[in-house]
Amino acid sequence: MIWGGIRGPSKAPLVLWERDDWGTITANAYCTHVLTPALWPFWREESARTQQRLWVMEDGASAHRARYTQALHQEYGMPMLKWPPSSPDLNPIENVWHLLKSMLEAQRPRVRGKAAMGAAIQEEWDRVSQLEVTAFIDTIPERIQAVIAANGGHTRW
Repeated sequence: MIWGGIRGPSKAPLVLWERDDWGTITANAYCTHVLTPALWPFWREESARTQQRLWVMEDGASAHRARYTQALHQEYGMPMLKWPPSSPDLNPIENVWHLLKSMLEAQRPRVRGKAAMGAAIQEEWDRVSQLEVTAFIDTIPERIQAVIAANGGHTRW
């Protein structure tokens, strides 16, 4: 698993899940290795920088929905957007993941091995530009209108 966050032109530090050391993704492990050391500081810095209380968008993964995770979000004062269970994913981070995957697939020679893959992922994450991140975020109103027009059904997003 890879975790990363975006806000405007900013990108959060990337977290590469260390399955051998951290195990499977439980709520406790997610909070210990992602939410507290990466998401919360990023949210706090971006909220201070913009002087706004920003909202957090996470998908419906069980580690995100768990009571422990929700309580920690509340403790940190991080409001969460509520998503219906079968809603289309409107989070622009999905476009960033698609771009990152394309960048990795274009690398020659192909990356082999866990350590090399981790380094390549970090390198490409660092190369994703502020312009690209902002362009994906700027499409949110269009995404919402597309979902409304499709009565909640499939859209090109």
